This record gives sequence, C-alpha cells and structure tokens, in this order.
Amino acid sequence: MINPELPVNFTCQTTLNKQINFSGISLHKGVISNMKIKPSKANTGIVFRRTDKNYKQNVINAHFLNVSDTLLCTKLTNEHTLSISTVEHLMAALIGFGVDNVIVEVDCPELPVLDGSSSQFIRSFKKVGLKKLNENRKVINVLKKVSVFGKDRSISIEPNNGLTIEMEINHDCKLIKSQRFIYKLENSSFEDQLMNARTYGFKEHASMLIKQGLALGASENNALVFDGDTVSNEEGLRYYNEPVRHKILDCMGDIFMAGFRINGKVIAYKSGHELNNKLMRTLFSDNKNWNISSYKPSGIFTFENPLEPMAAIA
Repeated sequence: MINPELPVNFTCQTTLNKQINFSGISLHKGVISNMKIKPSKANTGIVFRRTDKNYKQNVINAHFLNVSDTLLCTKLTNEHTLSISTVEHLMAALIGFGVDNVIVEVDCPELPVLDGSSSQFIRSFKKVGLKKLNENRKVINVLKKVSVFGKDRSISIEPNNGLTIEMEINHDCKLIKSQRFIYKLENSSFEDQLMNARTYGFKEHASMLIKQGLALGASENNALVFDGDTVSNEEGLRYYNEPVRHKILDCMGDIFMAGFRINGKVIAYKSGHELNNKLMRTLFSDNKNWNISSYKPSGIFTFENPLEPMAAIA
C-alpha cells in the first residue's frame, strides 16, 4: 500500500523546511567542499550555485542538456563554462526522498562525497523535514520504448506506472561477478534499499586514476574498495550486492536531470553515467516519446524483488 503522507508520494511540490550544511573532501578533486542546500520556491527545480565565482554567472541548472562530462561522475556546465561535478548522489537522494526544489550552493567545482553514498543527505532531509508548496508536482510519462547501446552496455526506458530500474552489472572480481537488482521508487524504498550503497572502485586502478587527475580524494572512508577478491573497508559490505545498488542510485540521480519525476521502466546492463545521459537525450529528442502530467501516486503496488532477501546492513 502506498503511504500518501510520505514526501516521495506527495501530489504537491516540496522543498526543505530549512537550510542544511555539509562540508567534506571531494572525490575527484581532493579539495574541501562546503555546501549549503537551501529551500526554494515552487518550479525552481534543482539549481546549483558556485559561490566562489561571479554571482551573475554562477548558476548551473541540473538538466541533462547541461551534462558535459560523464567520466566516473556526472558533471554539469553552464553557458559560461562554469561547472559542478559529482552531483549524482545528491540528485538521487532528492528524487528518492521526494524533494522537488532546492538551491545548492558550493564553494568549489565539486560536491563533497561524504561517505560515498546518499545516506547523510537522507538523514538530514528527515531531520529538517519538507515543506509542501502550493503547486502540483509534475511527472514525465514515457510513451514509447527508447534504447541506447554502447559496446557491451545498454539501457532502455519504456512506459510504466511509476519509476522502476532493473540493473545488471558484471565484473571479474569474485565478490561482485554478475549482480542484478530491481528497484521501485515508492514510500521509503530509497532509504530502505539504496541510500547506504557506496561508490566503489578497485585498488589496482588507483594509480592510473590519480595520473588522470581523478579519485584524488578517494579513500576507504568514502568509497567501497575492492583489493583483488577482498574488501579493504573494515566495515565490509553494507549490502551483499552493494555495487549494483549503487549503480541504480547513480542511475536515479542521472534520470532526475530530466527536471521532473519519470514514469518509466528502466532496464540497464552495465550502464554508467554516459549511457544514462544518452538515454535522457534520446528520450527527449522526440516529443512522441513522452508527455508531462500532474503526478498521482500509483496506489497499491505488489512489487516483489526475488533477488533481495539476503540484503542486510553489515
């Protein structure tokens, strides 16, 4: 049964009750990033502001057409070539909890990575609570199936009641191998199933990434690190299939770049930020693929995930 009193199910738009502050190292730049997430009015959407830059040029809208780079993160760039990186974990938390409108102020080119998941965002949203705004929430309805392919990767979206993401990944690492998970956005499902899943990487790739100017702030404090066929983190795995859950978390953040919630079923194989963005660009390239309507909760939904029963926090 859908609980209409949970923010993710509100028929009206929302924003935060009050400002939330975060500070921490950024994943790729390796610098301290200070961030303020501020309430905003209806129909603002998600807007980033670079407070270290000229006020007249520092606004960067969270929109799929502003995605300028997808190498190991999602980077947004405005018409003044000002950018903000690694926005996907926050974007996923916003759609997962049901936050439609905020202004995010950051004093450097990248958001703080925190623990590499979306958990701290969700906990903060719950503490301050959300404010209902006097405007209907809009939703994008997928009308036709759209697919994108890339080498051995693929992603598609098709008509659906609500947002469902079915993701499969495959790695040589024995602790990962092939993982598949199906996620439905409803009630507290993001908090229950996804928010703790951390970004992950492989120790043998570290030196190569650093030479490319990436992962300069990465550590076991903000990423799930695989060393051969073992986990380096003292905490261990938070879910038995944490990697695939994080890929779904990333996908949610990238999909929210549409500007609204989406009613669609996503089916992905080894998809990352690049294909996620290409899917959004392809979907919206033809007006016959989609329309916009007022959001209505889907009601009773008997969704079962046959691959979830062993999931647990370690």
